[in-house]
Amino acid sequence: MTNLVEAVSRSTVGARQLALVRITVAVVSLIKGWLVAPFVFALQDDPLRLPIVPLPDIPPLLLFLVWALASVFLAFGAAVPLTGALVGLSACYTLLWDERTYSNHLFLLSIMALLVAGTHGGRLRGTNTCVSGAVPFLMMTQISTVYIFAGLAKANSSFLSGEVLTEKVGLPGAIIPLKLADFPASVAVALAVMTVIVEVALGVTLWFSQSRFLAVATGIALHSSFVLLLVESWEFVGFGLLCLAVYPLFFSWRPHEHPSPRSIADAS
Repeated sequence: MTNLVEAVSRSTVGARQLALVRITVAVVSLIKGWLVAPFVFALQDDPLRLPIVPLPDIPPLLLFLVWALASVFLAFGAAVPLTGALVGLSACYTLLWDERTYSNHLFLLSIMALLVAGTHGGRLRGTNTCVSGAVPFLMMTQISTVYIFAGLAKANSSFLSGEVLTEKVGLPGAIIPLKLADFPASVAVALAVMTVIVEVALGVTLWFSQSRFLAVATGIALHSSFVLLLVESWEFVGFGLLCLAVYPLFFSWRPHEHPSPRSIADAS
């Protein structure tokens, strides 16, 4: 266990790959703020507060102003610990502000922003130097966990029967209004089973170099299908970007390795 903790705590990752995550989190933050702001303003006159979570009363206008400014500064890598924390806390505050403002995608954004705040943010320009990989490892673990639990949560009779996909795929407003109801029921069942298998597999195969390229291609196809076939496509654009931005970390992350006794002997 000690060796595992040391391998992670002293691990490294590429500065460019980390910068890509930072910029993506900032862009998704702007998208999510734009999507949720009208909803919050509409609810402020008739709120349903969570009684167990006492929150300070922050005017929505001030909240989203701070949210937007912090996102812009985060995108440019300015004061990453501060701006990342402000983005994460703004999203978290919105989650808890009202019973109707909870969103899994907003929760994921909050976690990712707070994790970015724990790094120096990386950089795109210059040499792709190695930086600490401890926090990026948590980002990778978070996305892997999202995939696995998303797949396991769908492993129920309602989803595997194809009913959920038939009801949600191809509705008016989707980019590609392909209705599964027009196809045999076996098609919806096959797609439901495949979705569960693919999501669970993604959470595992991204960690292994032998399967990583296939996992990346599969992940891109999966998130593209969400955007194209489901309504509220902008919600799935943000979710997909958060997940896909972490993929390069899997390629560049390197755990710390102890020198073998033979290499120590050769050095001496």
